[in-house]
Amino acid sequence: MASGSSSPTHFLGDSIADSSDTGSEYGEDLSVLKSGSSGENNISPRTGRTAMVGAIIDNVTPSAHNRKRHTERSSSTINKTTHELQPTTPSSRLGSSKECEIHNVLLRKMDMLAKQNELILLKLDEVLAEKSKECTARISKSKQVNVPAEIKSAVHDGYKCGSEAKNLNWTIKDRSGNSLKHNSNENSQMTEHILSFVKGMYPSAQNGVIMVSIERYFESLKQKEHKNLTGKTEHHKEKMMRYSRKKRKMTSRIAALNEKRSYSEEKKKKVREALRVDMMSSEEENISGDEACFLVKDIPWRSEEFSSIVKELDQKTTKMQTPKSRRLYVKRIKGTLVTTRPKPNLAANVQWAVK
Repeated sequence: MASGSSSPTHFLGDSIADSSDTGSEYGEDLSVLKSGSSGENNISPRTGRTAMVGAIIDNVTPSAHNRKRHTERSSSTINKTTHELQPTTPSSRLGSSKECEIHNVLLRKMDMLAKQNELILLKLDEVLAEKSKECTARISKSKQVNVPAEIKSAVHDGYKCGSEAKNLNWTIKDRSGNSLKHNSNENSQMTEHILSFVKGMYPSAQNGVIMVSIERYFESLKQKEHKNLTGKTEHHKEKMMRYSRKKRKMTSRIAALNEKRSYSEEKKKKVREALRVDMMSSEEENISGDEACFLVKDIPWRSEEFSSIVKELDQKTTKMQTPKSRRLYVKRIKGTLVTTRPKPNLAANVQWAVK
């Protein structure tokens, strides 16, 4: 072959030389191939070329042992690459991820339920507060209703008529000892009878006003029965009589104050603020022979200024009495007894009336 062109032997030799970098198993074959191509063996050119090609083919084609090693190395490389391409999350981790997702969904639902419960509780609080306001307003309204005297008297007469003519009655407590009301089932017949009785006498009277009067009368009977059962009736009567006397005394002194011309309007306003029931003296009934009188108790915490004004008002009251009032008037004498009542809590503008 011409020297300017690359011979097959040289080409294959270079290829083998390049292949030798992948493993040392081709190193010995390459040395054999070079020694065979040096021309030292006495062979013809054609025969030499044929032998050389055969040797090249034998050297280029790997042996069974080399193929096995190459296959194992290739398989190892493929397995390593495949392992690197596989997902990093194993099946157990996938299962754990699903459980976490379900757990998060349950937590979100529990949060929603907690918020709903909180809203329900707030709504219940609002409803209870509204009901409480309604009950308070109803009670307050019942206390503020002004029942005419004729309606009160008619309610009393209706109760008396129902108990005597129809054998009706109110039950204060049931068999279990629970307190009843005027509109309880046990008391409905008597209540309806009183309502019809009053409406028959006063058709224009409002049912609400009549029912307020019936309720108040029922409560008064309940308190009376309670006092009878506890033995406090006489004590209560005596207490109420003392309170009534103090209230009448206060009313008469206010009337005398209004007619007191020697007092300025500023002084009248000042004294009027101090004329209260708890500032009136208590009295004990005393009967000496055929003459009855009241022994007035001394009030040690009342100021001298207020006591002097009270004395002047009592003198004015005596002058204002009619002849009939003077005959009915029970004489009052200052006794030696001292009241045991504590000093009342007064506003700053009334502190002058106490010591």
